[in-house]
Amino acid sequence: RRNRYCTVLGVVSCSSFPLTCAGMLWMVLVLFMLPPHTCYAFCPGSCHCLHLGAVKCSGFSITDVPEHMPTFMFLLQLNGTKMEVMNEQSLANLNNLLRFSLTNSHLHTVHPHAFHVATQLKSLKLSSNDLSTIPARVFNIGMTNLTFLNLGRNCIKKLPTSIFHPLTHLQHLLLYNNELETLEPGMFDGLVNLKELKIHHNHITSLPAQVFWPLRNLKILSLSSNRLQVIPEKSFYYMPSLSYLTLYKNPMSSLPVQLMGHMPYIKTFHLFNTNLTTVPGNLFTNMSGLLTLHIQFNNKLQELPSDLFCYVQSHSVLQMG
Repeated sequence: RRNRYCTVLGVVSCSSFPLTCAGMLWMVLVLFMLPPHTCYAFCPGSCHCLHLGAVKCSGFSITDVPEHMPTFMFLLQLNGTKMEVMNEQSLANLNNLLRFSLTNSHLHTVHPHAFHVATQLKSLKLSSNDLSTIPARVFNIGMTNLTFLNLGRNCIKKLPTSIFHPLTHLQHLLLYNNELETLEPGMFDGLVNLKELKIHHNHITSLPAQVFWPLRNLKILSLSSNRLQVIPEKSFYYMPSLSYLTLYKNPMSSLPVQLMGHMPYIKTFHLFNTNLTTVPGNLFTNMSGLLTLHIQFNNKLQELPSDLFCYVQSHSVLQMG
């Protein structure tokens, strides 16, 4: 009869279970005495398991993705490790993984099927490593969830033409600070959702004609600090969403008359530190929304067309010299 009126913490009624109140109170006491991170009792060494499924690992003792990860992990960051190779099974059994980052780890080899078991990935960061090549089919047709890809700060010299084609939902592609010498024709075909493309600080000497035309939704394009001597005619046509464009620190001496397409949302354009001796008078005709223009430090550019700024807003910030 005593059990009928006894409750534990005002929630559980002892009369509902074949236990004495004393027994139930003892169970509750044990639960409250457990450490707060009991669910992470098997967190791998050199890792820090955070709440809500985020795991961060570091240290040279790590040579592959650690075993016994929490099954509900959605974010895994490996930084400063000695994981030089990503094999076919590195991400196996991580069915809930949405964001994977492997940085500053001297990674030099990625198995062609390394990500075939991680089709749910939305973000992939392999920056600041020693990659010189990327397998042609490493991003398979099942990786349509990927929206962010960072391959910056590696030693990549060339990328296969079709490497990004399966990534139809990709929005951010970062290839900066590599050793790319060229962009393959058609390599951005299918990336209709891409909003950001950063290719600055490479060794690119030329651009394929129309290589950027498929990028109708691109907002940010950085091509600065390359070795571009010539830019093909109409290179930036059919890019109506572009708002930020950089071409500075390239050794080009001239620009084609037909270069910029309709860019109603362009806000920032950097064109300083080049070998330009002249610029087309209609260069900014399609940039009616331009707010910031940097065209200084072009020492060989002695004279500008009189009508160059006719279509630039009066309150725009111009840096010249």
